[in-house]
Amino acid sequence: MHTPSLLSKHRVLVPLGLVLIFLTALAATPALAATVANAQTSATNTSTPNSLQATYGMAHLWIITQSANGQPLTGYTTVLYKGGSVVAMQFSPGVFTLARWYNYTVQVENSGPCTFNHWADTGSTNASRTLSITRTTYLTAIYSCTTSTITVAGPVPVVLNQSGTGLILIDVQSCSVQDPSPSPSCPAAIQADTPLVAQAVGLGMPILFTHEPAIANYTLPFSLTCATCTAVIATTGDKFLNTTLGNWIKTNHLTTVIIVGGSTNSGVLIAATQAVRIFEIRVVIPEDAVIAANPLIQEASLFLMLNIGNGNLNNVPLAPGAVTLTTAKMISFT
Repeated sequence: MHTPSLLSKHRVLVPLGLVLIFLTALAATPALAATVANAQTSATNTSTPNSLQATYGMAHLWIITQSANGQPLTGYTTVLYKGGSVVAMQFSPGVFTLARWYNYTVQVENSGPCTFNHWADTGSTNASRTLSITRTTYLTAIYSCTTSTITVAGPVPVVLNQSGTGLILIDVQSCSVQDPSPSPSCPAAIQADTPLVAQAVGLGMPILFTHEPAIANYTLPFSLTCATCTAVIATTGDKFLNTTLGNWIKTNHLTTVIIVGGSTNSGVLIAATQAVRIFEIRVVIPEDAVIAANPLIQEASLFLMLNIGNGNLNNVPLAPGAVTLTTAKMISFT
């Protein structure tokens, strides 16, 4: 089947079964998202699980998600409880840091056409399990998935008030020349990002860029020098968790954020979810400036983002408390 252009203004059909890895953001309720945003966790994310070393009195718990046929699934929500209270949330593959010998409960969430089936190690069909660990532990949740199709609305022009708008760049350093394996979509995304960033700098808009420790020393793939620029280092896929990103939104009194970048879209998807649900603000996604592993993954992620918050499946420009899909050239400021 021919895959339509991502910039087409017409609806497109996408085989959802091929892009299940991003069906997660809709699983968390607004109350849960707000709770987790303030939860304290010392989870550490590095390039490989083997590089994690348990500190004294602590041990790491990895949650991995797979389909029944062994296909890796990423971006699925896992919630960690202690004493009946939520203490952290991760998106698979996710890692939690637990106090050794203490009892915790982990629960994996369903999303879209994928539902939890069983735990690989025990065969239990209960998505919630209580455990205590003394060393690095890996648990694999097996999901059953069905195939369906979805429609994605095309991008629309937007006119934004520069005084209430900020620009968030999610892990764009992953497109740097220092990255040994950049995404194939990097050149096109950076080409779209560059004039948008320059325009934001010229208007004096608040600009924030995030990165994780693995890319902390990579240079940005475009010039970014301004008094309003802020860097945020995050150790998890959720850039709001234990960072100043939320304070940046509140301090600058933002009513709209433009979000670009994001390796295989998960970063953009999660950031858009948190911005809409926690702060109830508008999120604008220039889809040509989003980094994705392939067109099918991007289409599925864009569809999910149109379901966030109040929902905006018809992609009405600047719908309150929702995501609007556009392109970098379709954005203008007043």
